Amino acid sequence: MPHQGNEPIDREIKQLQDAARLSPKRTETMKRLGWAFVRKARLSYDPGYYKLAEQCSLCAQSEKNNDPDAILLAGHVLHSLHKFKEAESTARNLITLRNGHRTTVC
Repeated sequence: MPHQGNEPIDREIKQLQDAARLSPKRTETMKRLGWAFVRKARLSYDPGYYKLAEQCSLCAQSEKNNDPDAILLAGHVLHSLHKFKEAESTARNLITLRNGHRTTVC
């Protein structure tokens, strides 16, 4: 079902959805769409948009495993939904990826 609404964020979401449908390699578009859903969730106070952002992250990760930007999006969504334990685990995974699998002691 196409996204509804007439605000600038709604138009951006519609454009990104169209772009994602047309592109065979849509990792970058899905990440941008996910962040657009995060903005929509904040503007509308509707946490359902975070779930859509989460699905965008999963789609991007399915096309490019261990994509740091997609994992960051997933972690942000988890944090926004107050799933702090899962968000912490995701953040630690992201740190490990960004540090080239080196571990650091805090």
